[in-house]
Amino acid sequence: MKHLKQTCPDSYIFYMTPYKENYSGYTHQSKNEANYYLNDVRMAIIETAKIYDIDVLDLYKYGRFEENTKEGNILIHITSLKQKVNLIKKF
Repeated sequence: MKHLKQTCPDSYIFYMTPYKENYSGYTHQSKNEANYYLNDVRMAIIETAKIYDIDVLDLYKYGRFEENTKEGNILIHITSLKQKVNLIKKF
């Protein structure tokens, strides 16, 4: 990460946590192959971001899917106004 920040100083780099929900049957109450819950993965991402002083878009906490079956699209919503404003300010 240090190398990336040095070679791309004008870029906005951020981490994203996984969503709590999905359409494949995996839920936040399921464990992955390494025996971790989704929130464990989320917290590892957040802690790593703190180490490197990188912003985190917490989709686990603030994101949700909305499926538009007519168009076959999945829309991503960020439900926290603070998260939206922080992202927009960066771009």
